[in-house]
Amino acid sequence: MTNISVIGTGYWGKNLVRNFNELGVLHTICDSNPSTLNSFQKQYPKVEVQRLFQNVLQNPDIDAVVIATPAETHFKMAKMALLANKHVFVEKPLALFVNEARGTPAVSPEPRPEVDDRTHTSLSSCNNKTERDSKFWRTWKDQLHLF
Repeated sequence: MTNISVIGTGYWGKNLVRNFNELGVLHTICDSNPSTLNSFQKQYPKVEVQRLFQNVLQNPDIDAVVIATPAETHFKMAKMALLANKHVFVEKPLALFVNEARGTPAVSPEPRPEVDDRTHTSLSSCNNKTERDSKFWRTWKDQLHLF
C-alpha cells in the first residue's frame, strides 16, 4: 500500500487530507501550526501528525507527499521530496518561475519522474517502487474524485 503525507492543511489541503484518508492511504498530516495539527489529530486519530517537513522526508514508511502549501514554497518542497526519493503531488502551480518548473525532472534521482502539468502536477521518483505504487500515481485523478 502507498503511504501518503499531506503537507499543508489550509484552504485546499484539508480537502486532500479528507480524500486521501477516505482512500485509506493517508499516513501523516504535516503542518507548521500546532493547533491545526491538534484539531486534525482529533478528527483522524489513526493518522500520524508532524510539524516538520524534514521529518516526513526522512520517514521510510512514507512513499509520497502531497504539497498543498503556499505557492512560493511548492518548487523548493517538491525538489526536496524528489531528492528524498518520494513520489510528489503538487497543488498548482508547480513553481512561480518557468525555469524552475522546466528543471524539476532533472533534480530527481534516476529514472526521471513523470510530470503531468495539465492541471495539477504529480512527480514520481520511481526508485524502488512497486507496480501498484506506479499505477496509483497514473490514476490519481480518477481516485480523488476532485476534478
